Amino acid sequence: MSEQNTPSLPKENLVPQKRYYVLRVRRYSLADWSGWIIWLLALGILFEFAITSLAEDEPQAGILAGVIAFGLLLAKIIVEVMKSIDLSNKYNDTQPPVNIDDNDDPAE
Repeated sequence: MSEQNTPSLPKENLVPQKRYYVLRVRRYSLADWSGWIIWLLALGILFEFAITSLAEDEPQAGILAGVIAFGLLLAKIIVEVMKSIDLSNKYNDTQPPVNIDDNDDPAE
């Protein structure tokens, strides 16, 4: 009889709550990966050329290569920021297009 007189606790209090964290992983196409590889390769070659040119007392070539490498780095940062803004836009065109048949004109 004592079991009927004891108040029952809600089930939520008995079970420990789990917290879930979401990690968003984006899949990239082969074109994206090859673009990243070519960009990193070009950036590495330009920075290496700039450093060795400055070390060999050729400041004009070193500064020019450094400025081109810095411009390439800045351009890639801008492109990636614009991509992330476009992907986070709620009006982006990720939904499949609606097929509108020309024969279903309600005005006819």
